[in-house]
Amino acid sequence: LHLTVGGWIGLYFLVKVLCGFLLGLLAWSILSFLSQIQLAWLVLLGILGVEYAAWTLIAPQMAISILRYVNLFAYVFPAETLSAYVNMNFFGYPVGTLVLLGWLFALLTLLLSAWVVFGAVRRKPLGNRNLLGRFVSLWNRAFDLLRSRFSLLTMEGYKLLVLSGTVLFLLAALWYAPRLRYFGYSFGSGEEAPYNGYVREAAGPITDDTDAYLAKARENLSDFYGDAGMYEAALGRLEAELETLREQAAVGGYTPWLTEQLRINNVLGPEARSVHRWSGLVALLTLLLVCAPVFCLERKAGTEKLLRTTPKGRGPVLRRKYTVVCLEALAIWAILYLRQWSGTLDYIGSASLDAPIQNIRLLSDSPLRVTLKQFLALAFALRLAAMLAGNLVVGLINFCLQLLGAGGPGGAGPRLL
Repeated sequence: LHLTVGGWIGLYFLVKVLCGFLLGLLAWSILSFLSQIQLAWLVLLGILGVEYAAWTLIAPQMAISILRYVNLFAYVFPAETLSAYVNMNFFGYPVGTLVLLGWLFALLTLLLSAWVVFGAVRRKPLGNRNLLGRFVSLWNRAFDLLRSRFSLLTMEGYKLLVLSGTVLFLLAALWYAPRLRYFGYSFGSGEEAPYNGYVREAAGPITDDTDAYLAKARENLSDFYGDAGMYEAALGRLEAELETLREQAAVGGYTPWLTEQLRINNVLGPEARSVHRWSGLVALLTLLLVCAPVFCLERKAGTEKLLRTTPKGRGPVLRRKYTVVCLEALAIWAILYLRQWSGTLDYIGSASLDAPIQNIRLLSDSPLRVTLKQFLALAFALRLAAMLAGNLVVGLINFCLQLLGAGGPGGAGPRLL
């Protein structure tokens, strides 16, 4: 491409716009073909999943590399296509990927537009009068043999996960979880690098071995030549820190311990507040999306009044519904927070995890007599308890509103979910 920088940027964003148009047209054509919304979204996500897997897993040297370059995600991430010229073997003819993607875009746009305009309007919407409808009918008939053996709890889980499509939100959370940060970024000034290096090597319980390490480090100061003064000051600061920790531990009655304060501040300090807020917001949003449809199918089928006016509807069914909701909350916690918990332990390092939390500046005034590892476990357990408590509060409010609604005219009343 013989373009200026401004022209290339303009072309880049033009491809992005056309990509959005193509993906929207693809979603429109699928949604206009399938009557069941959940099935339509599953098909769309399946197509995008296969395309993304081909985009990320197929190497350029592989024989099937054409599936990587001629790909929907080549439109989503067009920088590589617009920056490098790559020839594809197209039926024995060398064709550039940019040209091939241009023709493919025109062909897909033409075919999908023709389907939306001419094909979808002639589709029979009811009565299983198309090939896919007959297949779905046969599938449901065969699958009913299995569903008829479901327990009440299993059926409620099936309704919420599969029929209401909340499994898609769990899969989305599973995809997004590795992209969540769990600590802030503060590396300290360059002058603190020697001190942080000494702390990293000496971290652990303060014993005679710690004093021996300091003595050995002072003997090695001559190896630093012109920088010896900076390292000597770092050692002096570390010795003063150790003396302070010993005195505080003697007063408080706990084991003195040298910890990496910088890493702990990145996890628990002000640098990490926005990170934890964002993780909590993602968890809350996922929880709402997963738990919101808990009564949707009953309302759609017109059986909600039975739940509100019969003993089993107000008792066993509701208990199992909220059991499923709590299990989904547990799944969300495992997806979003279990990985963060493991990553936090690795980031802090084993040398500091067994330290009593009174040795840590941020937690020195805490009344808890626990180690840092136990404190982190308690923090993540409280997040799980908060998610379960939120479900319980919403469930109790919804239950009370249903009881009030059952006593009104025709059993109708206010509903929260």
